[in-house]
Amino acid sequence: MVRAGVSRLKNIPSSPYRRNGCFIKSHNSKVTTHIVLKKTIILIFAASVLLSASNVKAQRQYEPTQSNLEAREWFQDAKFGMFIHWGLYSIMGDGEWVMNNQKIKVDDYERLADFFDPEAFDAEAWVSLAKAAGMKYITITTRHHDGFSIFDTDASDYDIVDATPYGRDIIAELTKEAHKQGINPDYS
Repeated sequence: MVRAGVSRLKNIPSSPYRRNGCFIKSHNSKVTTHIVLKKTIILIFAASVLLSASNVKAQRQYEPTQSNLEAREWFQDAKFGMFIHWGLYSIMGDGEWVMNNQKIKVDDYERLADFFDPEAFDAEAWVSLAKAAGMKYITITTRHHDGFSIFDTDASDYDIVDATPYGRDIIAELTKEAHKQGINPDYS
């Protein structure tokens, strides 16, 4: 029960004004204010619960678009694909959270771009491998949380084309080859 302000109202006798810590009857303005405040808090709480419930109801009424349903069906039918998670962090050989886990400063981490030169990358070989294994799609991480893009972007020069000795757009090459071989390219 709400007992806000009870200790300040020492002049109110226990009965008939108070029962179980709640004020029930009084002409005293402090008691009336407490009752009104308590009712207001309950009303606000009830309104927030009702609004939350209507939000939940709205979420339950979600109807996917036709294209969304078709994409789901395609993905379910495709069953098997390749997911490529690759970027600057690969140089360190310690996973994509290497900057955080090893507490590498941003300026130091960004210098990895000077060494990112995947000269052995071969889009045709990668897509051919996926196709030979029976895969229907290839999903590749195009920009990880470190902000480095493995495609040419106007948003920043911190990308594979502008910031590395490699200087080629891996995503463009992989996409072109995937289409050529009938594999669906996807990006994350």
